[in-house]
Amino acid sequence: MTRRNAQLPNLIASAARTTDHVGAWVTNPGYDQAHFLVNVTAAAGSTASFRVSIEGRVPGSTKSYDLLVGAAITGAGVTALKVGPGMAASTGASAQDLLPGIFRVTSTHAGAQSLTYEVGAYLG
Repeated sequence: MTRRNAQLPNLIASAARTTDHVGAWVTNPGYDQAHFLVNVTAAAGSTASFRVSIEGRVPGSTKSYDLLVGAAITGAGVTALKVGPGMAASTGASAQDLLPGIFRVTSTHAGAQSLTYEVGAYLG
């Protein structure tokens, strides 16, 4: 039996942001890898920049740890961040690691210029 990919469209809902954002914890329904898609639709100014991180939760705690810290994103377009055991590790783009039982997506802004973006994912 083939298992279908799960879609998580609103890990970070589309909005204009000038400050850091911490997404809600997501319970993984049993997948071991994911593609997180960052869709930037507008960037105000030429120095607007932010990073998206994928974090796991320490079991039995509310503390988090980094699975992947993405490279700086500076303009409109779609950026894929990948986490999975068979993926080639690439700094700022992919991590060769299992997707944990509980994870979240965060964003960290460098400066006060506005960026409009959303983050969704495919789990497989």
